[in-house]
Amino acid sequence: MKKTLSVICILLVVMMTLSAATISSPAATVNLTKNKVITMDQLNKEVEFYTSNGVSVQQIDVLNSLIDEILIEQGAARDGYTVSDSDVEQLYAQQKASVESQVGRTLTDEEFEAVVSESYGTVDEYKSYLKLQYLTQIYVSGAKADVLNNVAEPTEKEIKTWYRQNSSNFTLPERVRLSLIAMEKTGDSSTDSQKLATLQSCYNDIKSGKISFEKGVQLYTEDTASLSVGGDWGFMADTSTTRTNMGNEFVESVMLMDAGDIEGVFETPYLYAIVKCTVHANPTVLSLDDTIEEYGITVREYIRQGLLYQNSQYAFLNAYNELLADLRNQAKINIILK
Repeated sequence: MKKTLSVICILLVVMMTLSAATISSPAATVNLTKNKVITMDQLNKEVEFYTSNGVSVQQIDVLNSLIDEILIEQGAARDGYTVSDSDVEQLYAQQKASVESQVGRTLTDEEFEAVVSESYGTVDEYKSYLKLQYLTQIYVSGAKADVLNNVAEPTEKEIKTWYRQNSSNFTLPERVRLSLIAMEKTGDSSTDSQKLATLQSCYNDIKSGKISFEKGVQLYTEDTASLSVGGDWGFMADTSTTRTNMGNEFVESVMLMDAGDIEGVFETPYLYAIVKCTVHANPTVLSLDDTIEEYGITVREYIRQGLLYQNSQYAFLNAYNELLADLRNQAKINIILK
């Protein structure tokens, strides 16, 4: 009997030891609407995520971040803010589209999953991250609307100060304004040879004074969009896009032309052309009231919008911190980590 009891006691001790080994010790408990335990395993996993990505963190900082996440989740649920599974799938699709836009092609589901897994571990973990981010956004926006509705409009002084400190960002590069007598390449060698010969004859007539460049436009250009404006194609700068579209030799040559120069015949990837330079502009700094052609707004408005967005980000951060302070005051939080 004693031997049997001894065996049972040994087995119980072993079972208790095994059970204790499988249960991670708590790092903290959080209770806003219900008790939630953050284990040391969860904390260590999160710390490992940061360190594996080259980010140095303190355990206590990561723990507080995990506490904040629980407070947001419980507070949002209590106050009626939810994110559905369909919302998450839509967010996931938007992120996939964003990456596709950056790489310039459509990604298969498997390719995007590989991108996600590289940074977030698994697709499910990434979707959980997206859900929490969106939940935080709608919760803060709803619960602290009074803070977010009072975003400061940038003052004229702030706009001018920012411009003065960053005016080099608004420099127009060296540019040439070009007019073209253009014929489109067809890919048929016989047809293209004939077009090239026609433009070469036109160029000789222009250089000899037999006809003007503008007359050459009327007689020979195939570009209907520029026909009524003397072949004007607008300004061109030495950019990677221009070199891709027009070829290196074309860009190198026309950037050396002065106003009034006529050169030809150029062959580009898509056309043959005789070129006239009407303006050669040196690099210039845009003033506050000049228009940024790429965006169709003035430098002043561009800066105003940027500063307003910056102020809105500060306002959101303040609202987020206020909400978390409120939730921490309402919750029972016990940090066990030593």
